[in-house]
Amino acid sequence: MPIIDCISVYFIQFLKNKFNYIFFLSFFIFKLGASQEYAYKNYSTKDGLAGNHVYHSVQDKEGYLWFATETGVSRFDGKTFVNYTVKEGLPSNEILKLFVDSKGRVWMMPFANELCYYYKGKIFNTTNDSLLKSMQIKTFVIDIIEDSCNNIIFAEIKNNLIALSPNQKVYYSKQIKAEFYALGIGEGQQAQIFINISETINIKTLLFNINISNDSIELVQAKKQYNFFCDKISDVFISPNLIITNNREKIFSIPTALKFHLPGSKEMEMPRNGVYNNLNVKNDSIVLINSQSGTKEYNYLHQKLCNEYLKNENVTNCLSDNEKNLWFTTSNHGVFKLYSTDILNFKWKSQSDYYLPINSVGGFDKAVFWGNASGDFFRLINYKGKIKFKKEMTVDFLKGTNQKIKYRQNKLFIFDQMTLSVFENGHISRIKILDKNYFSIKDFDVSSKGRFFFSYHSGACYIDMIKKGTAFQLSKYHIFYKFRTTSITILDSIIYLGTLSGLKSFDHEGKIINKLPNLPLLKVSVSNLVFKNGLLWIGTNQNGVICFDGKKIIRNITFQDGLPDNSIRCMYIDGSKLIVGTNKGIAEISFTDLNEIKVIRKYDINDGLVSNVINDLFVLKDTIYVATEEGLSIITKPKINQHGECLLNTPIIKVGSKVISGQNINLNPGEDIEFEYVGISFKSEGDILYKYRLIGLDTTWKTTHLTDIDFSYLPYGNYHFELMAINKFGIQSRIINVPFLVKKKLHEETYFRLSLLLLLILLISFLNHIRAKRNKKIYTKKNENARKIMELEQEALKAQMNPHFIFNCLNAIQHYIIEKDVMSANKFISSFAGLIRQALDNSGRKNISLEEEIIFLKSYIEIEQNRFEDKFYYSIKVEEQLDITSLQIPPMLIQPFVENAINHGLLNKKNEKGNLVIDFSKLDDMLKIIISDNGIGRVAAKSFSSYKELLHVSKGIQLTQSRINKLNDSENNKIRMTIEDKYDTIGNSTGTQVELFIPLFCKN
Repeated sequence: MPIIDCISVYFIQFLKNKFNYIFFLSFFIFKLGASQEYAYKNYSTKDGLAGNHVYHSVQDKEGYLWFATETGVSRFDGKTFVNYTVKEGLPSNEILKLFVDSKGRVWMMPFANELCYYYKGKIFNTTNDSLLKSMQIKTFVIDIIEDSCNNIIFAEIKNNLIALSPNQKVYYSKQIKAEFYALGIGEGQQAQIFINISETINIKTLLFNINISNDSIELVQAKKQYNFFCDKISDVFISPNLIITNNREKIFSIPTALKFHLPGSKEMEMPRNGVYNNLNVKNDSIVLINSQSGTKEYNYLHQKLCNEYLKNENVTNCLSDNEKNLWFTTSNHGVFKLYSTDILNFKWKSQSDYYLPINSVGGFDKAVFWGNASGDFFRLINYKGKIKFKKEMTVDFLKGTNQKIKYRQNKLFIFDQMTLSVFENGHISRIKILDKNYFSIKDFDVSSKGRFFFSYHSGACYIDMIKKGTAFQLSKYHIFYKFRTTSITILDSIIYLGTLSGLKSFDHEGKIINKLPNLPLLKVSVSNLVFKNGLLWIGTNQNGVICFDGKKIIRNITFQDGLPDNSIRCMYIDGSKLIVGTNKGIAEISFTDLNEIKVIRKYDINDGLVSNVINDLFVLKDTIYVATEEGLSIITKPKINQHGECLLNTPIIKVGSKVISGQNINLNPGEDIEFEYVGISFKSEGDILYKYRLIGLDTTWKTTHLTDIDFSYLPYGNYHFELMAINKFGIQSRIINVPFLVKKKLHEETYFRLSLLLLLILLISFLNHIRAKRNKKIYTKKNENARKIMELEQEALKAQMNPHFIFNCLNAIQHYIIEKDVMSANKFISSFAGLIRQALDNSGRKNISLEEEIIFLKSYIEIEQNRFEDKFYYSIKVEEQLDITSLQIPPMLIQPFVENAINHGLLNKKNEKGNLVIDFSKLDDMLKIIISDNGIGRVAAKSFSSYKELLHVSKGIQLTQSRINKLNDSENNKIRMTIEDKYDTIGNSTGTQVELFIPLFCKN
């Protein structure tokens, strides 16, 4: 019933003593319309689950969750379901139970007389596994266990046990006239079984040990026995430290309790209520009892009920995963994951069937209050560890979206747009703030002197609060800022005002204080302000949280630092922690050390909050009260770090479209390689970040949210693919390293290059050989031609020279004949004939010995002496070290110079005999020949000679010079020649000297 304009003072006084120090009077007390409940995440066929009727669940060695449904099996990694049906190899789509063995195989028990299992990406059944084909299953398997020797034992629905040893040998039990009841692993990891045995009119349920012999399975009755009656196969639970049995007095009677049998202690029992399904043991003291009305968590050591889950669901199984998350499989609504038992949620539905927002929450050390958009106001207390709360009232003036609750000066103040309510010592005062214009309050604060400061939609003002008796009044308000404001907080001497254009500062009289530094971050749009211990925390609309000490900015915390969002909706300071509310959840910021201001924890709907849109926050005794757009969330144990774990399994590797193993991976040039992977962290709800790098290509870590990476056209080399997963709490998985090799292209292979190089060398060598051979042939032919030409030229030169010499000799013979000197003529002819014979012989040879040349010269000079009647004398000098017999020189090379000296130098000498000296010596590697005469010299010789004689002289020297040039063309060491005139001291000619330098050449 709504309270109208005022509250009855009489009624307040009546209840004053009873509710002293409890600010809200319980005018109308109701049971809470919505009961408290934990937050769950529901997965069904719309999320990819194979079927909504789920029988069982397990977690495998790699961290995946498996769900057995009536329409197939689902594997879940926290984000994606992978489903298996008869198409993938299941014998039947209806799978009743699952079991994971020590090898990591996931065994599946279908509603059919055969088994199958999943292992390393493949379903194995009787068509592709010879061992499964050989197993003789008569009905269908209802349970599987594995003993300490890694024997896997299968129990059929009736009278049959099958065991599979580690060495893949199959054993069978002997025929048993009894009904199996339950399998389990007892003390010492002994496989055990309960069996119903009929004895006349009674039925006994006995415990047997299962032993594997050489030939079969033997059942040996256990020493300790239990007397009870069974009614369902799954009613009994066997574990090393606990056996749970039904309790009823006789057959067909209704089971009344569950008995807990503990080693070394007395039996305990718990009433069995509701339609019971089965049991799951959570730890060494907690058992989960699944029924058609939810799951009850029972502490059998303390014999008390701890918790209840999913009260309106038919729960078929419960599983606690590696991160301690609880998963519930249900009969018709799929799978439920419990976010956390540390977060309680409360929702209220409106008449329009939507959840009402909670706009504000606040209080003091004895109670917490909150209000919703319908004007309902609640009080909550923590009574003996249980959260209790009542609806105090429904008031029209509390309706709206701008409701604010603050506790100041031992008073609770509530503002809702234009109305202020003050609660003190059991008294309530309601004051309406009226104005000509709409007055929508955004925030308020109260100074130590009781002055109210408001920030509202079009400015900021202050009002003094005056107390008259038990009631309060407000003075006229004073506007000191006339633009839109968002928040306000009061210090001893300064008032900070948040606006859309940044932070402003005023004194307590509303006068602006220009002491703020000119910093860009102080000019951004402000949404919230809170102050404590000299630090002003500024919540912004787009720039996260700013920590300001009045002079400088200490730190700016944003999304990059771990905030859920940069848009801040509300803030609350709890000791050395700042709680921040955003559109995407809340975050706790620690500022114990100003150098280490950081986000230490985050919460959102994936952690159990009823909504991510946070309207208000309040903290009391380490419990966080969160007002959201869809209800109230209470975080009861925020200090517990539940970041879970992050698993990353070896990726599936594909080359082309073919899946390959992860060892010795060799890619051909141009082949693609793809890695498919998934990180598992069920607390992260699939929010997994992956970091990877390909060493050999780049050492920089890259990030992605994708679950596959493809590398194409990698160059030759050795590579290492490194991968890690990081859950949303920053927990890293192990780093996976996959080495592989990209082979060289054919032209990059060393052997190919060496072969190509060798082939190229051989080809070049072959071509060079052919070319050299051809060039040599051409060169040889060319040289041969040149040699022949030179020889012909030499012969021609000699032929030209010899007639000249012969002509002179014939002249001499003619002279003797004319003079009728027959004796001299005969003698001369004889000498001339011998000389001609020598000349003819030498002219046909390329080289002659120096000895032969000297003999020829002597013969020639003596003929000339006879011819000119001893007008000159001569001498031939040979250096002793010269071997004249072996040294070779060209023939007829010296004679022309001797002839020239005689005919043109010595014969024209008048007063004295001429002297001709020929000197042979060695100079380095040359034969030095000096032909010296004391004749008249070349200048005087020209005046004595006729024109015809000059032509002969010129012709002889020219022929000799041409011959020398031809000889030099074919030799490295050249023949050198110099002709010099000799003069006395006064410049008179004393003769001519010719020097020849011929390379030394020895005949072999």
